[in-house]
Amino acid sequence: MKSVVTLGSEGYPGGLLHLKSPPKQLTLVAAGAVVWPKKSIAVIGSRLMSDYGRNVVLDFVPRLVKQGLCIVSGMAEGVDAEAQQAALKAGGQTIGVLGFGIARLTSFSNLALCKRVAVSGAGCLVSPFEAFTTASKYTFLERNKIIAGLADAILVIEASRKSGCMSTVDAALELGKEAFAVPGNVFSYLSMGTNDLIKQGAKPVTCVEDIVV
Repeated sequence: MKSVVTLGSEGYPGGLLHLKSPPKQLTLVAAGAVVWPKKSIAVIGSRLMSDYGRNVVLDFVPRLVKQGLCIVSGMAEGVDAEAQQAALKAGGQTIGVLGFGIARLTSFSNLALCKRVAVSGAGCLVSPFEAFTTASKYTFLERNKIIAGLADAILVIEASRKSGCMSTVDAALELGKEAFAVPGNVFSYLSMGTNDLIKQGAKPVTCVEDIVV
C-alpha cells in the first residue's frame, strides 16, 4: 500500500523535523498503516561488504532487534541490505530509505528485498522524492540525511575512508545523535573509515552490549 505524508501532518515522523530542511512530503510503501518506531538505530556500511562485515551484521542485528530496536538503512547492496534482511529474519522492524523515486523501484537491483520489506507488516519503504526521480549523488546525500533523522543513533559496520555513509554520520552528529563504529583490521581499506571515526570520537563497539540507544 502506498501513501503520502506531508510536512506538518499527523503521520509525519518527528525525527525529521530537526533537519535543517525537512522534506515536504514522504512517499511510504508498507503492508498497512505506518507506525514509526519508538527506538531505532541506523545500521550502515560498505556496499563491498567483506566476510568480516557480514559476520558482524549477522551477530549484531538480531540482538539489536531483540532489544526492541528498529533497523533503519538505505537498501543498498552490502551492509545495508544484509542488515535489513537480518532484521526481517529476526522478526524485527526495518525502515528502508530510498535514494530515488518510488516509480524507479522496478529497475532497482534490490527490488526483491524492497518487496519483502514492504509486505512484511513490520517495515516500510520511504522516499522523499517525486515518483520518477532517478538516483544521483544529490539524492543519496538527501537519503542519508533522512536515515540520520529517522534513527536515534548510527552504527557503522564497515566503511572505507571515502564511503558515502560518512555523510550519514555527519548528519547524525549535527542532530546530536551518537555514532558507533566497529573497529576492524588496520590493513583493510574497508575498516579505514570506521577506524578513523573511532579516532574522531565515535564510540568503538565490539559487542551489542556496547550500544545504548
